[in-house]
Amino acid sequence: DTYVAEEEKAEEATLLAKTSVGKGYGANVATYSACHVPPNLLHFVAVGCENGTLVNFQLTQTKDEQSPSSLPFEFTKVSECQGHTKAICAINFHPRGTQLLSSAKDGTARIFDARNGAPLAVLKCEVHDPAGPAPVAPDPTKAKTRDPRMMRRAPQILVRGCAYGDLEGRVVYAVASGKRGPAYLTRWRTVVPSHRAPPASSSGGPPGAPPSSFAPAPTATTTPSFQREYRIQCSPVPVSATSLSSDGTLLALGSVEGSISLYDLFSRS
Repeated sequence: DTYVAEEEKAEEATLLAKTSVGKGYGANVATYSACHVPPNLLHFVAVGCENGTLVNFQLTQTKDEQSPSSLPFEFTKVSECQGHTKAICAINFHPRGTQLLSSAKDGTARIFDARNGAPLAVLKCEVHDPAGPAPVAPDPTKAKTRDPRMMRRAPQILVRGCAYGDLEGRVVYAVASGKRGPAYLTRWRTVVPSHRAPPASSSGGPPGAPPSSFAPAPTATTTPSFQREYRIQCSPVPVSATSLSSDGTLLALGSVEGSISLYDLFSRS
């Protein structure tokens, strides 16, 4: 065993690039995607931040390769996506396009154009019983006190998971809950199909193609519009982790109490 360990040492990880999202941003979650914009294969890393900002970087070859202190690659900021008002919990790239799906502790999942940060869609999540009436929001004018610390507030909705459910980006899933109580799985489908990037300029190459090789941003007519298909209770307690299978048929959920559930998304079982 000692001989094998000496002869077959595992290769150590190598730092390729390093950057900062910004002072006070706080990086909560990150995801990588290789985006094919013909004829180039571009490499991106998106970061969801504590302050609600979504930052998209492109990975490019370092220009000054002769510097002994430089890393082989560098992060070039492509866009910042603004819209979430609380910390981001999950992010995903569009499977075949240049959009970003994110969910946060502000009760929403949102879709942005990754190329320029433009907001494309807002999906509002709910955490009440689907079979019952929606809860009535507190009326501040009827409060018995003017002290904001004593006033009744609407419960905070935490959307801790989101995912595209198909290769075309027409289906979106989100998992939401309050700080306590059951979690709910919601499925949306596009009414207007999501934009698909047309061929771009042939300048640059993988992975060093500059951000300018991105395809033009979608027009207003290609902005996706979503319709909710169903919403079901998926856990009796808040869900803290989600993972969707590559074919979009199975969803694994991990709860705050440690239980794991696996859902067939087409039979909802």
